Amino acid sequence: MNVKILKKLLAVQTSTFNEQPMVDWLVHYIRHELPGTTVAVDKARNIYVTKGSAYLSPCVAAHIDSVHAHRKVRIVQEGTRLVGYDRKGRCGIGADDKTGVFVCLNLLRYFDNIQAVFFASEEQGCAGARKADPEFFDRVGCVVEFDCPSRHMLSYTCGGVRLFANDSDFIKIASPVLAKRGTVLWQNHPYTDVKVIRQRFPVSCLNLSSGYYNWHAHDEFASLPDVMLAIETGGDLIRALDRVRYACPVGIEDDGPPLIPVGSLHVPRAHS
Repeated sequence: MNVKILKKLLAVQTSTFNEQPMVDWLVHYIRHELPGTTVAVDKARNIYVTKGSAYLSPCVAAHIDSVHAHRKVRIVQEGTRLVGYDRKGRCGIGADDKTGVFVCLNLLRYFDNIQAVFFASEEQGCAGARKADPEFFDRVGCVVEFDCPSRHMLSYTCGGVRLFANDSDFIKIASPVLAKRGTVLWQNHPYTDVKVIRQRFPVSCLNLSSGYYNWHAHDEFASLPDVMLAIETGGDLIRALDRVRYACPVGIEDDGPPLIPVGSLHVPRAHS
């Protein structure tokens, strides 16, 4: 894990409907640092990345906007945390969801056949995901987003929308792989982009922790061990799911009981 790159990424300013600095940074990074990839940007500022020639491949995802106003931010490592300071003192760094973006960049480097989508304007009703290109998702086997806080957390639902079928091969394969890394805290979460993807496209989805804490707050931070854990967990998952289409009909009504205990969103506040 290249901490210098993560620090540079966290310093890029981006906010909802004003993501162009992040778009420019990511496109440049992907084209110059991730050989074998193709990258495209749509009118909504969503970024689509394809690596390899497989007809189907897993897709990882994150969102590129944040809730913080644009200003110059200095990213500092304090122990195992990356925090931010502006001219007024400690400040938010948009680790929600720049840590997820970083996880996806690492997975793009590790695998020969993989796709990624970086959604714009998630913080305002997943506006980017609502305009995402349907053709891109025709070759997507499944979508794994990294936009849960903390560590070991997963979304069972997003905004009340089920992300997969309880009796599907998708979750039967994914669940034990995730459990080996301790990723077992299934919860019902507010929205993120995979809610909209499930509403629009017949593909199974997940949403996992990416190592950010105190999101949207002035003392937000990224935990380096937990970012690394997210990368390792994602790698295990992509290898297990392989290049298979895990279909899940839009509007599925799955009344079967969950395979695992499911709770509501609860993340104890981390102390600065």
